[in-house]
Amino acid sequence: MKNILLKSSFYLVTVFLIKSSIFGQNINLIKKNKWAIYSSVSAKPIDLNNRGTSSTNVLAQGPDCVLDDIFIFQNNNVFILDENRDFCEDSKLKKGVWKPIGSDSIMIKFRPNEEALKFKIVSVTENKMILIARMPFLPEGVDVTYTFIKSN
Repeated sequence: MKNILLKSSFYLVTVFLIKSSIFGQNINLIKKNKWAIYSSVSAKPIDLNNRGTSSTNVLAQGPDCVLDDIFIFQNNNVFILDENRDFCEDSKLKKGVWKPIGSDSIMIKFRPNEEALKFKIVSVTENKMILIARMPFLPEGVDVTYTFIKSN
């Protein structure tokens, strides 16, 4: 019995350390690159622009200005949303804070009094990042998968 408890304790510690290591690697990759939005897809069709047609393609329902936004996660927990100039007439920088939470998520917040957005990290590579967030686009909320690509 003691041997079984020892083995299961060792297994749990090993799983925790591996998961922590992978999460740390993901966070380092997130901070290393600047990210451009590539797609955002909702789990259920929604009509964000109120044109009478529902779609799971959230990005296509927004203004063209968001298509060139750059997302920057800095070491000191500063988050920068660079609205860029390619599709918009004026470039704006929005600053907020971000931080890792739990063992598989990040939080982004722009103002002290607003609710933080929580994103579950699905995967991060050198060139691509996939996050999922529960968004209030429907009364019950809807999961949206955001795919980002490395920006030059």
